[in-house]
Amino acid sequence: MTQALQTFQNNTPLLDTQEWADVCWTAYHDYGTTPKSIIYGDGATAQLKLGKPYYSKDGLEMIISDTDWLKEC
Repeated sequence: MTQALQTFQNNTPLLDTQEWADVCWTAYHDYGTTPKSIIYGDGATAQLKLGKPYYSKDGLEMIISDTDWLKEC
């Protein structure tokens, strides 16, 4: 019989929004391309603008945030 854990045993640090973008940009640059993103732009580095709105392809207004979901659980 398999048992499930009800709580986290340790709190593994995860990347925040900007750190994730930095990793993504580095990977793209390693392959000789520059990513294009609604949230991060399309420059040499990811430029996250927390709290600023952007619009999805469907025209929905979105707000960029950096929520730590492990702390919110």
